[in-house]
Amino acid sequence: MIHPFSLILLAYTGYTLFQSGTLKEKFIALLAMHVFVYMNVEAGAFLSIGSGIKYNFYTEFICLILALFFIIKKSGEIDAGSTIKLFLALSALFVGLLGLKLWPLQKYMVTGDMLIDDYWFGNTELQLPALRSYVTKTLIQYLIFLTILYGIYLSFRREDYEALLDKCAKWCKAAVIFGWVEFLIKNLTHSNVLFSLNNLFFGYNEAVFPMMEKRGILFRLSGFTTEAAHFSYAMLLVAFLFLANYQLGKMSLHWAIQAFLLMLLSMSFSSVVFALAFLAIFFISRYRKNIRGEKIFQIFLWCLLAFSILYIIYRSGILDSSYFGKRMKAVFDDWGLLFIDVERVRDIPYQSSRVRLISSFSTLALLRFRPFFGIGIGTTSSHGSFSSILSGMGILGTLSWLLMLFYGKAAKLIRHYGSAYFLMILLWCITGIFNGHFWGMFYNAENYALMISFLVLSRREERA
Repeated sequence: MIHPFSLILLAYTGYTLFQSGTLKEKFIALLAMHVFVYMNVEAGAFLSIGSGIKYNFYTEFICLILALFFIIKKSGEIDAGSTIKLFLALSALFVGLLGLKLWPLQKYMVTGDMLIDDYWFGNTELQLPALRSYVTKTLIQYLIFLTILYGIYLSFRREDYEALLDKCAKWCKAAVIFGWVEFLIKNLTHSNVLFSLNNLFFGYNEAVFPMMEKRGILFRLSGFTTEAAHFSYAMLLVAFLFLANYQLGKMSLHWAIQAFLLMLLSMSFSSVVFALAFLAIFFISRYRKNIRGEKIFQIFLWCLLAFSILYIIYRSGILDSSYFGKRMKAVFDDWGLLFIDVERVRDIPYQSSRVRLISSFSTLALLRFRPFFGIGIGTTSSHGSFSSILSGMGILGTLSWLLMLFYGKAAKLIRHYGSAYFLMILLWCITGIFNGHFWGMFYNAENYALMISFLVLSRREERA
């Protein structure tokens, strides 16, 4: 069965391919569609066959074909810097895979095809990491991600990166508008009618929660995603995207503010971390010309002060009365459990905040066994995406990925303040420790727009 949103994507693809314009302009338009789908749409499936063909599979396939075309077309104009970084990324990847095949880590752990939640409840057992189907799936996704990124680097000029941001923003306005509609309907009428409409428009997805859930005084929002935390992260990325377009003089600031507010109104506890990350990156962008050692020290002092205030509030007992307060109090209470061995979690009462923290930090602790090239791509499963990436790819594999993503040809074309850009990337990585997209953070197409957004937010020019 094909769904209405599938028809929209097909119609847009056909219209884009057959309208007048250069092939690169069409690539940019279809890439913007691809970024939007990866960033915002998790519900339903493009085609209901078997377990369902996801929407991002369709958009990814279209963009992969175009990227391969540009790679072949530009084969005589290879960018040395991007090619070397691609070689390093692939080398680190396959060294890690070789280690997984020949010398797999002999430690029982939460592997890529399971959740710590299932082990906690006794529904499954820990496994040894091995070269299985979930590793192959993650490997294929990463190779596709690198291929499209390499095609972008070979074919794009500076104005093309800005055009991609502009087109992505136009798509993402739909997610923001829908977010406000969902907020009003759920909190004014206490109706979950949008769940049924989403099923009709995108196709049914069991991962989307059919029940209304009130958190504090407001109901949880999910947008086109499968849960509030994912919607909150999508709005964080959209806020960066809108803010970058504002810097380029192509959008009003109120769109970025709306995305930021929806991120908070999602009633996801992760939004607290995301809000801090957004405000910190906004501050870095605003003062990007003067990001020096003393400014970084000031930021550290402000963060230390904020943490001290939160701890004082926690000790006062005020937090017991609200949803966010209870979750924050639980984080402070569970601080000593962060690096507990995952084999012992069944001795601890299950809590949502607790499982996320233990999952992320226990996965991060696996880095000590294979620090350089990791346990292997896709081998780990964690509620903290960056924890999975770092333990799975190792320090060298993770660095090669970050170099390819953030320091390719785009970083040369868009003149920027290196210290500000580096701090934005660092904050995003830290945020990823609390972002439950599993390995998605490693290969999602939204990273293309994020990279350009950070470059624009740290650029040397003033707002257009």
